[in-house]
Amino acid sequence: MNTKVIFVEPQTSGNIGFMARSMKNFRLNELIIVNPSCEIDGDSKARAMHAEDVLKNSKVFGSLEDALKEVDISVATTSNPKGLTPEKVAEKSSERKGDIGLVFGREDIGLTNDEIRECDLVSYVPASEEYGTLNVSHAAVIFFYEMFRKETEEKERVRRSDKEGLINSFRSLAASEEIGFRNPDNATKMFRDVVSRAFVTPREVRTMKGVFENAKKNL
Repeated sequence: MNTKVIFVEPQTSGNIGFMARSMKNFRLNELIIVNPSCEIDGDSKARAMHAEDVLKNSKVFGSLEDALKEVDISVATTSNPKGLTPEKVAEKSSERKGDIGLVFGREDIGLTNDEIRECDLVSYVPASEEYGTLNVSHAAVIFFYEMFRKETEEKERVRRSDKEGLINSFRSLAASEEIGFRNPDNATKMFRDVVSRAFVTPREVRTMKGVFENAKKNL
């Protein structure tokens, strides 16, 4: 699922820049700004650092209702301890296709109850009961990190069929007359155990399989 960031009525241009910079840190590029109380100015660009392209390509809407038309599912963020954690939001988004909008509110009061009701899901960052309200850009970073981590995890996941292909390549090599293993089945079992414990990446699987297959051809 593609992630878009919706910032409702930001009050300072600097925070728009901070939001853009945080997005860029985690490969997010689509910023939607709703009815801002400020403009994207020099301060925004200074705070954004190398994320000026996020600012340049941002979209501005007059209402949250219009902004939500840009996404398929929306997540309202709040300081109230209810709804999903950022980790759960990332998990659910990985199971869907389309566009998800992470909706952040004003620096002082966040989102109104009506705005929260406009969204499909509600999420919060677990924090101290003594003072659980985070700066909006700091809260956003936590959400962005969890989305990025889940996306990276999905890309790095090795399918069972890929592992089996690697193990079969090893078995074929171990069982060849030129190698001469007395018990290739035991060797294969040990190799399977190593692969299972190692949490191999797709790239590692491809490389090892290529080595085994090339070795078999050149025996």
